[in-house]
Amino acid sequence: MRNEAWVSRQSASDDARRLYEEERLIVHVFEHLSDTLEHAEMTKADLARVLGSSRAHVTQLFNGQRNVTLRTIADLAWACGARATVALEPLRNGEFIDVPVRLVSQKNPTIKVKTAARSDDSVSGASTLAA
Repeated sequence: MRNEAWVSRQSASDDARRLYEEERLIVHVFEHLSDTLEHAEMTKADLARVLGSSRAHVTQLFNGQRNVTLRTIADLAWACGARATVALEPLRNGEFIDVPVRLVSQKNPTIKVKTAARSDDSVSGASTLAA
């Protein structure tokens, strides 16, 4: 059940709605990134290592203590094995819709690649790569 008084405050003016939309986007993106991180069985320390960053920096990003760019979001998603996408849709005046942002994660399909046979191998091996 939603809080009608809260909804009324968030949609009371153009500035209030704009600020709500900013915060909504940030919260939803980081909720999805957190879910993706968990699904990838990674910690924030793992994420920092992949990105060549400090764990403190990653924690500050997730806590909202750092301003985030689209590049940062793309990097964070990439490090988790996902691709971030953005969808724009019209605001619906009179309707307060809280539809989450989608972070598209592909189920890493497996690709079989034959490796070149070494001179001491009688049969070339196959390795598996995740796309």
